[in-house]
Amino acid sequence: MQRVLSSDLWTTIADTAKKAKRVQAAIAYVTQDYLNLKRGDVLIVDASDYTIRNGGTDAQLLSELQKRGVLIYNCTDLHAKVILLDETAVVGSANMSRSSNGLVEAAIISDQGSVTAGVASLIEQLKQQSPRLTQTELKELCKIEVTRRSSKIDDRKTKIGILGSQTWLVGLINYPITSSDEYEKWEQVAEELEEPDLEVMQFANSSTMARRCLEGDQIIQAWQPSTGIRIKVFHPVSVLRKTVVKRTTQFFFKSNWDLVIPFGRFQKLLKQVGYSCSITTSTQKLVPASVADAIEREWHR
Repeated sequence: MQRVLSSDLWTTIADTAKKAKRVQAAIAYVTQDYLNLKRGDVLIVDASDYTIRNGGTDAQLLSELQKRGVLIYNCTDLHAKVILLDETAVVGSANMSRSSNGLVEAAIISDQGSVTAGVASLIEQLKQQSPRLTQTELKELCKIEVTRRSSKIDDRKTKIGILGSQTWLVGLINYPITSSDEYEKWEQVAEELEEPDLEVMQFANSSTMARRCLEGDQIIQAWQPSTGIRIKVFHPVSVLRKTVVKRTTQFFFKSNWDLVIPFGRFQKLLKQVGYSCSITTSTQKLVPASVADAIEREWHR
C-alpha cells in the first residue's frame, strides 16, 4: 500500500494509528494529539524555549502525554514530519497542530519495506541524539509565557479532494466528444492546466469508471485502431482532472503516445509481476495497487 494523502491526511493517519501496537513520531511542532499516543509510544518534537514561547509546541500537552507514559524527546533543530505505525510509515508536511487542518498539507503513507526502514532508522538516530525530557524539565517549560503568532488560515480557500491511488486498465470503450458542452469543457480545462497535449476520456455517469475513478488514479489504455490490427497498450498516465458534463464524466490526462507495447507483451509483463487475473480490453481496476508500481519498473526493460 502506498498513496498520497492531503485533505484526508490526519483522519487516515489517526485511523491507522488506532490499529497500531506502537506509534513513533518525529514531528517538529505539536499542539494536538491526533495519534492518540499511549504508554511506550515515542514522540520527538521541537520543545525549545523559543518554540514553546511562540506557540509552535504546547508544553502542557507534552506534560500530559508524558504522564500517560509517552517517551518525549527534544530535538531543537527538527523540521521533519515522519510517523511509524508498526510497519506503516508516513512522510509529509503536516505538523500535529490545529493550524494543520486549515492548511494544504500532503503526505505519503506506505508499507513498502524501503520506506518504513528509512523512517525507522531516522527516528532511531534522532532518539540517540535528542535528550529525553524529564518531568522537571517539562514543568519548567510549562512556566514559559506563550505569545501566539497571528495566522491568516481562516482566509484560505484552497480545497483538495481525496486523491486516488488506483490503476485502471481501459479499453477504447468510452464516449467520444460529440456535444459543444463537452468540447467547451475540454478547452476550459486545457487552458486551466496550461497543457497543450491534454487528452480526454469520457464515460457514462452510470459506469463504474465514472463513479469510482478519482483524480490521482492512473489509467493504462489498451487500444485497437481497427479490426485485424494488434492491440497496443500505452504507458500509465495520471488523471489530472475529473469533471461531469450532463450525462458523461470526463477524465483529463497528459498524452504519452511514445511509450507503447503490444498487448501480448503487456499480458506477459503482468504475469512477470505476479498478476494472474484474466486481462481483456474492457475497463477494470488492477488489484492490488502494488501491481502499478511493478509495471512501472518492468515497462522499460
